[in-house]
Amino acid sequence: MKRLLIFFVLTCTTIYSQPWMNNLYHQRLLKGANQTRFSFYEIQKAFNEYWKGKAIEKGKGWKPFKRWEWFVEPRLNAKGYYDQTPLWESYQQKKMASSTSASNNSNWICLGPDKVIDQSGKRILDGIGRVNCITFDPKNPNIIWVGTPSGGLWKSVDNGVGWTSNTDFLDALGVSDIVFAPNNPSTIFLLTGDCDHFDTGSIGLLKSLDGGQTWSVLSKDYWITNSVSYKLIIHPDRINEFVIACNSGMLKSCDGGVTWLNKTQTQNSILFTDVQEDPSNPNILYAASSINGLYKSSDFGETWQLLKNGLPSLNINQLLTRKKIAIAPSNPSTLYALYCDSLDGFSALYKSINGGDSWIKVVNKPNMLGWNPDGSDKGGQGSYDLALAVSPNNSNEVYLGGVNVWKSSDGGSSWSIVGLWFGGSFWQVPFIHADQHAFEFKPGTSELYVGNDGGIYKTTDSGKSWQDLSNGLGIQQFYRIASSATDSQLLLAGAQDNGTSLMELDKWHVVSGGDGMDCLVDYQDENTGYVSSQNGHFLKTVDRFVTFQSIDNGVAESGPWVTPLIIHPTDHNILFRSTSRIFKTLDGGNNWAPISNKLYPDESITRIEVSKSDPNVIYAVAFDKIFRTSDGGISWNETMKPFDIPVSDIKVDITNANVVWATSFSGYSMHHKVAISSDGGRSWSYRDLPFGNPGVNCLAIQDDAPSEIYAGTDIGIFYSPDAGNTWEEFGKNFPNVIVNELE
Repeated sequence: MKRLLIFFVLTCTTIYSQPWMNNLYHQRLLKGANQTRFSFYEIQKAFNEYWKGKAIEKGKGWKPFKRWEWFVEPRLNAKGYYDQTPLWESYQQKKMASSTSASNNSNWICLGPDKVIDQSGKRILDGIGRVNCITFDPKNPNIIWVGTPSGGLWKSVDNGVGWTSNTDFLDALGVSDIVFAPNNPSTIFLLTGDCDHFDTGSIGLLKSLDGGQTWSVLSKDYWITNSVSYKLIIHPDRINEFVIACNSGMLKSCDGGVTWLNKTQTQNSILFTDVQEDPSNPNILYAASSINGLYKSSDFGETWQLLKNGLPSLNINQLLTRKKIAIAPSNPSTLYALYCDSLDGFSALYKSINGGDSWIKVVNKPNMLGWNPDGSDKGGQGSYDLALAVSPNNSNEVYLGGVNVWKSSDGGSSWSIVGLWFGGSFWQVPFIHADQHAFEFKPGTSELYVGNDGGIYKTTDSGKSWQDLSNGLGIQQFYRIASSATDSQLLLAGAQDNGTSLMELDKWHVVSGGDGMDCLVDYQDENTGYVSSQNGHFLKTVDRFVTFQSIDNGVAESGPWVTPLIIHPTDHNILFRSTSRIFKTLDGGNNWAPISNKLYPDESITRIEVSKSDPNVIYAVAFDKIFRTSDGGISWNETMKPFDIPVSDIKVDITNANVVWATSFSGYSMHHKVAISSDGGRSWSYRDLPFGNPGVNCLAIQDDAPSEIYAGTDIGIFYSPDAGNTWEEFGKNFPNVIVNELE
């Protein structure tokens, strides 16, 4: 029996620094409260109120929020918070048990993609995935380390030509910062989590004593594991003193990072997103708070002074404006501070030439954090992508990054765009992937390395040209995948930020842009297929993914973030998709018509399943409810709810339309996560998994052996040979990732 299972991963936790959060912080501060943690429903309400009546534009923060909402909402606890404790406990139970059972053949291999540029120099993918941070080996700058939001830590020993990783099996695969111990490149610290979008939570501070070969958790202190951490600094002379900038404040440790104290836990001194060390005096630190402003410490983080002279004062009605600091290495008394405005666009760049004692506003336009190459648009997404750096050899050469990359050669007074997300000959600006997260100069050179949503780039000529160094990084974040029934060498995959890609004979190339979502290959003709972007915008190809046409005719409503597309099991021209209703086409997507009313008010249909034995039987999932029709959609009935938490997936037995499986997400307790019904959903029994019964995101049923079930969970993959009565881990050589699709 031949098996093919394929997976993708994407995770999120919470979101703090977006413009719609202003009113929440405003009310909290007016009450004199220090707490900065808001429930999901508070944040969701603030987002919806902020965007009500506004046109949705690229690069304005709408898309990053919807990604977060899509992942977090099904995983809330009873109080409306995303608590990762059950997930962590389940994973620890799995670790304490045995390794993958030798009785199954779960020997996973990576299919990629891991190349953006082919051997001829042609760009074959839009990008490889997001890079959060870049660090150079202090004794050999040709050794580069990059940290990613959910793909772990990667290392290059040849200045970015090739990459390797040995962190696939760490307890966390999100990396926000990488720091070497002073004068000892064999000791490395990893700040876990994902600071810019929170695709993974923090499990603390990791430490390696052997140059990254092995890792251990140094600290699981409350402040680190319950905060979003942005940057770590170690004192070069007092090597047991650490400082971390995080959303809870400025943390300090005096015992090598084991325990931590919050040095700025006051009403306004929170949401620190940056901290920088004076290279001429390591006791002097500068930090940026999204709520209050800039701070300075002269005693390595023990005490902090709010900087005011020449800087904007606190405006309680426009609180959340993320900021970034850069120190000129050749003249450390010269500082730059980048301020976002209340729309996450460019507010101003401030400059100090006296170590922060006084500041001047050097420029406040154009909008260098927007999408337009001339900075003419408004707003941006500075709370998601923001970078600032000064050349090590010239204190007047400054680089600024948001969606694009800008450069100033005169100390910030005038700017030109040097890297554009759709760059080319028309604008005469070189291409660089959108959304800049990290700027780092290679030690001893003027070469600038950039981490963004597409990977890692470098320029050796001050931005005149860019070289993509991402080949070899296996970090792409997939939403959905689709395999071909007639060509086993063909695979479609839709990815966050980097479009939909096609794999043929182990080679990948991009076929559509944007955020790639659900996709489908026609089971009768592999030359016909479908791809989509967020909220259900679908395209169709009939020439093996060379050209596409839109197939949204008849669907004027917005679909869910990841809109399902299901093909009829016996007539390949019939397909189904959803909004808050279910739509059907009889002509391969040229025209659509609804076959249901709104089944669940204010909730989208997130899963559709058509019975292979009786295609008139269709199941649909809307949040925590399942609906069923037995007459092809003429009438619908709600089944008995299998869970009291959201349903994540549904599958129907290939031989019996009344045998249906349902799964649920993590939830907030030991609720059932896998259910089976033999009567079309009128009653349910449960097939719980081991290791704390983790959240199950998807199921796959072996068609030629329906008792063989595969479950993709928040802690890996499990296999049952007996219809869920017993389970075993199915994860040999499988990374520690959340699995959201099995094919």
